[in-house]
Amino acid sequence: MATSQERSVDVVELDGLRIRLRIKGYPVVLVNAVRRTVLSDVPTMAVDYAYIFDNTTASTTNGSPQAWPGCSRQQRGCREV
Repeated sequence: MATSQERSVDVVELDGLRIRLRIKGYPVVLVNAVRRTVLSDVPTMAVDYAYIFDNTTASTTNGSPQAWPGCSRQQRGCREV
């Protein structure tokens, strides 16, 4: 176990969206618990449905509905993904 004189937390990079720290002398389990706690407070978002209308980009599939990942039905020219 490291003594208090060997412990340090240095800010390596700090901007509006990110902070990078160099942490020395603390147990890995403690630092990982702090990291997981900080990450759990980051807002997240989930998308339930996405509709694509008139997609004219090139496709790598053969164009059949079975080749579209996650496609369950076709409706009025759009695909539910």
